[in-house]
Amino acid sequence: MSVPTAEALPLDGDHLGRARTDLAAGRMILPIDSRSDTGHLVLCAEYATTAVLAFLIRPGSGLIEVALGDADRTGLCLPAMWNLPGANSFAGDYTVTVDVVEGVGTGISAADRARTVRALADPRSEPADFTRPRHVSPVRAHGAGTVCTLLRLAEVRPIGVVTALVSLADSSTMAGAAECREFAVDHGLAVVDRGPD
Repeated sequence: MSVPTAEALPLDGDHLGRARTDLAAGRMILPIDSRSDTGHLVLCAEYATTAVLAFLIRPGSGLIEVALGDADRTGLCLPAMWNLPGANSFAGDYTVTVDVVEGVGTGISAADRARTVRALADPRSEPADFTRPRHVSPVRAHGAGTVCTLLRLAEVRPIGVVTALVSLADSSTMAGAAECREFAVDHGLAVVDRGPD
């Protein structure tokens, strides 16, 4: 990651080249939602390595999410977590958590989570390849969602690793858009800003 400056790319604009290229090459990008003043680190799941997961876990929330579509969720038998009637509608987007069966220890290390993430992205994986509940959180990728859209534009399998960026200045809060941009500059990450409505 040697790019010296972050590149702000409007999601609905014509300047997504850098983000698309980086995702297709297995590099992280940093989508920012100016409306909620938050940012997330995003990577194409099939490129998840131990080093990348270790990087994601440190400045991220520690929660590793894997965004995948309904067909993949159904094919891997990943039911939505149970939700109380009238509760937050986003809760139903999370599925039961998983670890891949083969080649992992406790499941919580960066190496174990990278292996699980790659297995979730592998089209050959089957439901029996995963134990549940465990350490990686699959989440529903809505058809028009930012992660799903960006991965499709990059022409890679639309299953992405996502983690929210925590403030380095105050670990009790999430990083705001300005801090996310600074983080992107420091680490050479392309920035995609959804901007205000």
